[in-house]
Amino acid sequence: VYQEKGEFEKALELLNDADTGGLGPAWAASLTQARVASELGLGRTEEARSLWNQLLSEFGAHEEAKAQATLGIADIALQEGKPEEAIELFQKVASSEADRFFQAQAGVGWGRSLLAAGDSSRAADQFEAVIRDFEDHPEFTEIARSALKGL
Repeated sequence: VYQEKGEFEKALELLNDADTGGLGPAWAASLTQARVASELGLGRTEEARSLWNQLLSEFGAHEEAKAQATLGIADIALQEGKPEEAIELFQKVASSEADRFFQAQAGVGWGRSLLAAGDSSRAADQFEAVIRDFEDHPEFTEIARSALKGL
């Protein structure tokens, strides 16, 4: 609720009081995602990146947490105007053993990163691959279709 109201400091105060001890990597990833959203809302990309890196150091062996953290860092790189870094990270998740949801998300991010790098031809190929390969994730195929229409 605080994030929706733009009260990111208050949201962080509450989120930082939450303890993930013993709750496992999925809960830690969800909490990290909420913390990152608040940090980004405050314009603090380095702090947000640090939170994802902390999740990687704690739960890097867990495929889902690793995928979420890598996707989060890739999104930050894209926001920071570093499309080459983002491309590399999105490719890593797209070709990983992560859940197909994360692979589809990575495919869309990879396409967005290619666009940001000025490579609209490869971006179109990537969006088409998402549409073709991830029919089971219509939320991402719709994003890919919209992106293609804009090219």
